[in-house]
Amino acid sequence: EEGEISESPSAGTFEHGYDAYNPEFAWPGSGSEATSNVPDVPLLRLVVLSSPVLPSARRLAVLDAYTEIQIGRDAAPPASATPRIRLKELAVSKLHATLYWDSARYEWAIVDMGSKHGTFVESASAPSSSTGPGQRLSAPRAASMPRKLKHLDRLMLGGTTFSVHIHESRLACDDCALPATGNVEIPLFADAEKAAAKLAQKRKAAEEEEGRARPQASERDARKALTSLRREMLSRPKSSPRTVSGEGDNEVEARAQPRGAYVDRAAKRRQLHPGSAVDSPGVYPATPPPIPLKVPLSAMRPSSPTRSAPAVPLAASNVGHKLLMKQGWTPGSALGVEEDNPAGRRLVEPIQVTILPAKAGLG
Repeated sequence: EEGEISESPSAGTFEHGYDAYNPEFAWPGSGSEATSNVPDVPLLRLVVLSSPVLPSARRLAVLDAYTEIQIGRDAAPPASATPRIRLKELAVSKLHATLYWDSARYEWAIVDMGSKHGTFVESASAPSSSTGPGQRLSAPRAASMPRKLKHLDRLMLGGTTFSVHIHESRLACDDCALPATGNVEIPLFADAEKAAAKLAQKRKAAEEEEGRARPQASERDARKALTSLRREMLSRPKSSPRTVSGEGDNEVEARAQPRGAYVDRAAKRRQLHPGSAVDSPGVYPATPPPIPLKVPLSAMRPSSPTRSAPAVPLAASNVGHKLLMKQGWTPGSALGVEEDNPAGRRLVEPIQVTILPAKAGLG
């Protein structure tokens, strides 16, 4: 019939070609589409509420790109890849606490690393009337168990207080967003230039200290050099004759001998003093003749001991004699009162001195 579409006889030949599926002709899709089953880490930022050590302009710690953050008094080592918030106060330990992302529990947590003054966390759900610093994570100098952090929790380390901001949408709020102008971020890594400057300063100080201590070392070196020079000069052989001084004014010239050679000083002594006694071992000198005495033996005998003169009565002009006469004493009488001293005990004549033989006792 006219106007009716009739099926082409060759249509059957293309039936298999269109209906059959061939994976080679499938569209591979766009390579820019990233598919990942790993959930995104919620955004974490710390807002400074109060701090005696951080500058007032530095009020925000941006921790978006890290899963582990340290807080401590000392700066992180230059080669460390772990960021660190530095709080330079004595109440904060060198490595005080660590914040990390727990992928198994899907939460941000904090651990006290054994600080002395402790880490305090105040929950956002706590009543606002509470005035305490919050809950302490562990005892002094003891590490704590991980503590989960929630949005708007307060974190206190030393005198610094942070407000914890956690956003699962990874979109910052007005309080933790970076301003359009000004730098409010807290540095997380030590500045390489500052570290190099400090290192150069330390090296310069060490060189200055070494320079101060160098004069002492130079004095020691000078003494060593002088000692070695003296040894070298003394070890050289001398060609000119030298004089050897003996006893008296006699001087004998002798050729210089090399250092370390044996010197027969006994032969030199015999040469200088021919009349001296022989000092060879095993040879005894003859008995010398007796020397005639110039003083007679009678003169060498000890003289008889001298005796003192007998006692002589005191003259009338003597002071003691006059004093005794005034007291009633008369010459020839004994001293004392007769009632006290009987006549038999009073002595009128002085005691005679008797010389005893040598080494004789009084008894």
